[in-house]
Amino acid sequence: MTRRVIGIGLVLASMMAGCATPPPQTTAGGIHRMVGKSIDYAIDALGYPTSDREIVGHRVVLWEVNEQVGTTATYDETLRAKITRNVVKKCKIELEIGADMRVIRGRYEGSERDCYAYRVAMYKRAEGRS
Repeated sequence: MTRRVIGIGLVLASMMAGCATPPPQTTAGGIHRMVGKSIDYAIDALGYPTSDREIVGHRVVLWEVNEQVGTTATYDETLRAKITRNVVKKCKIELEIGADMRVIRGRYEGSERDCYAYRVAMYKRAEGRS
């Protein structure tokens, strides 16, 4: 009886291990997937870049979003006034491109929430979905 319970437990454990959730998709992980790919691959995923420049002999391609997405109002006790602040979405993706037109490295600035659209686009492209 004990062997049977252990056997059933092992079968259930192995079935549950196969259903484990994948690691979360992060912006850094999406950029990591771009490394080694052609610049055309990145453009297919992210759209046309905001800018393309050369910095100290290195070509850097930039995608950037910086837009107001709403406002928030709070009451400031010190000023005894209602303060309205803009809510701004900011995300910047920079990819360094080598002489062979492939991504060497990349980085981003912004929160995971603000970079959501770029992150989804990078993972979609990596998975072969358009």
